[in-house]
Amino acid sequence: SLQPNLVWWDETDKGTTLQSWRQPSNLIDDAPAGRGHYFYIFNGAAKSSPLTGNYTDVLPLTMSTTGSEVNLASGIFDFGVTFTARDTNLIAQADTLIEVNQADEGFNLIANPTASTLDWNAVSGWTKTNLDESIYVWDPATSSFLTWNGSIGSLGSGLIAPFQGFWARTNAASPSLQLTGNGAKTLTNKTFYGRIIAPEEPSVIHLQINGENLKAESFISFGEDGVPEIDSKDAYQLESLAEDWLLLYSYGSLKTKTPLVINNQGTLDGEEKVIPLHIVASKAGQPINGSYLMNWTLPTDLPAEVTLVLMDHISQKAIDMRKESAYAFSFEAPRLPNARTGKSFDPLAIPQAVIFQSPYRTGEVNPNARKAADKPERPFTLFISGKVIGEIGYLPDLPKLFAAVPNPFSKQSKIRFFLPETRKAEIQITDMLGHVVRSFPSEVFTAGIHELDWIPSAIQLRNG
Repeated sequence: SLQPNLVWWDETDKGTTLQSWRQPSNLIDDAPAGRGHYFYIFNGAAKSSPLTGNYTDVLPLTMSTTGSEVNLASGIFDFGVTFTARDTNLIAQADTLIEVNQADEGFNLIANPTASTLDWNAVSGWTKTNLDESIYVWDPATSSFLTWNGSIGSLGSGLIAPFQGFWARTNAASPSLQLTGNGAKTLTNKTFYGRIIAPEEPSVIHLQINGENLKAESFISFGEDGVPEIDSKDAYQLESLAEDWLLLYSYGSLKTKTPLVINNQGTLDGEEKVIPLHIVASKAGQPINGSYLMNWTLPTDLPAEVTLVLMDHISQKAIDMRKESAYAFSFEAPRLPNARTGKSFDPLAIPQAVIFQSPYRTGEVNPNARKAADKPERPFTLFISGKVIGEIGYLPDLPKLFAAVPNPFSKQSKIRFFLPETRKAEIQITDMLGHVVRSFPSEVFTAGIHELDWIPSAIQLRNG
């Protein structure tokens, strides 16, 4: 009769993300097999005004489950996952109450319906149709979601504990997730005698951040199946359920706005990549102005010619990630101003949107994007290149024109410039009076550093 402490998620509701949460109609109802729940223990918390007094439940409590396990040996278990396209005409704008988070579509809160550990990567036992490869499990001990996309992540080889609730996301109409037979079941301890052929591992950058007694991690992988936009091996940054949290996530590109903790990119084939990297944090509902340490592990098969630089827009520094393995910095990590991060924290409130809504600006590069130098819109970007020779130096999140090399010169010079995203660019050369003496025609350049050869003798310019 008070705040619901047992809720489940109805993916088919097209309203706001709060309207998608449901509570059981009666506490004596059976829990449907395969349906995940959020279960909150009040732990003696004060009742919300105007009620007085405290809840009587105090940790630790034991939750027990009774009933018959699903018999997979003689049938098929269907999770009944759904995919409901969101109405793009009702996208959230500013602080208005109309809010439909389009990225929420397809998220299903389900659960392992068996008393056995399930292997999400098992080659048999699963039937998956129109389903992302990533799954998510909430870990209260670390105040973060553990993720796994079939090959990398923090969940630990994609093993799902008995009756464990987890998120899975469908990505198209008529999705399906089924268990058939016992092929997906696994023993947590087993010995294999014989020759083990290791699967081909993706190239992965593993990022971790620690600060203010909080920690977070994120992954960026590179493979033939990766794209800058959303793909099935991406894992989203979900909304934290804790009062104190630290998030580390990236975007697929400067023009995408969905935060990812597993960002599956294309291969390291020489094409330059500019990947935004963000941190947000909260303690007791307030942003944290503190000290942090970011460290990383690079792929063992990273080609020698690939340059990987962390651009710090806070201090305007470039950190060579091949020479350094960690970076310390101070930063006021922002947080999204919603109901869970206001001036006071209400742990009894229904969870917010599934996907964390990043506070950082995205879209077209804007020269006026940063109004205050000490509070950049974008704290970091990763710059990856397979064609740059020598040190790059700091690159802002805006277009940059480098000095011509050589200069002065007699026969020709190289003009280099940097674009943080794919877009049209035009280079013009003027004399001291401002007259255009040569121009390179406007064309579309990819993100990264580009170099043009200028030979003024071809147009018979006089010296000087």
